[in-house]
Amino acid sequence: MPDRPTTRTRIAIIGAGLSGLYAAYLLGAQGIQDYGLLEARDSPGGRIASTSLETAGKPAAAAGCFDLGATWFWPDIQPELDRLVRALELHRFAQHETGDLLIERSAMSAPQRTRAFQVVPTSMRLAGGMRALIDALCT
Repeated sequence: MPDRPTTRTRIAIIGAGLSGLYAAYLLGAQGIQDYGLLEARDSPGGRIASTSLETAGKPAAAAGCFDLGATWFWPDIQPELDRLVRALELHRFAQHETGDLLIERSAMSAPQRTRAFQVVPTSMRLAGGMRALIDALCT
């Protein structure tokens, strides 16, 4: 009987949003490096988008970014995400619930000032914005 050629498992991850980056992270944790991560956009992150006017090009943790997509998460409701944030040693803090806040409902109207409100369960944010999560998964 002839020898069979040795085959390697090849994995394609479509999309470098949070799910795709997390899939790559989990593969790496298992020692699997034979995968490709395909992304249509110029940068990873998907709907987790952040910007900074002063420090473009710097990592989110150093930039003081502003979240344009996902902004906070709920550890009580999203324990898997909380475990990932902790495993990556990202600094998290409770969403401020006192004072005033500005809400921009449309690009066609001015932001509106309103009183902050308490959220139950407590929502958490990441230092450097949610972009810090994407940056940590990309390293």
